[in-house]
Amino acid sequence: MATAEIGHDNGFTTGKLVRWGGIAVLIGVALILVSRLSESVRQPSYTASAAQGGVSDAHCAQFITVAKAAYGPDWKYRLDPRDTTCAQAVREQWQHEWNARQPMQPLPPATMTINAPTAPLGDAQPTTVDSRIRNPETYCLNVISLARTRYGADWASRVTPEEAANCGEQIRALGSR
Repeated sequence: MATAEIGHDNGFTTGKLVRWGGIAVLIGVALILVSRLSESVRQPSYTASAAQGGVSDAHCAQFITVAKAAYGPDWKYRLDPRDTTCAQAVREQWQHEWNARQPMQPLPPATMTINAPTAPLGDAQPTTVDSRIRNPETYCLNVISLARTRYGADWASRVTPEEAANCGEQIRALGSR
């Protein structure tokens, strides 16, 4: 009996398989890149809302009011630039005031005091809710402005004992205003 050779080539060789596989992989990578690029173009910029971290506009307005009361006309320079809780609102308010402000008068050299920079707090100190390093200067301003926003006129009597211990002096100074 004669044996017939069965050819499984059908015009499709290993070289063609490798070429088509390579082309399919390249098309897949291109589709992924195009989809990622289109997502980044379509999504709005979240820098302003991320900077405020879900904090209300009322809190930021109270924060700015407290900072002005505590630090006077140069309130923005005294704020910690690492604290981005209300950075966008502070920037907008400062720009608004700067446009309307008269030229600043220089301070006499004898009245200028220079404070040593504050060192970052270690792990032994309590941190804020979102685990950022707490700056002692802006921490009390945040506590006071949040209390004013939440509790209204009787805010000074409703702060927590820990906040009162940490910021008692500023609470007493600003509580009567």
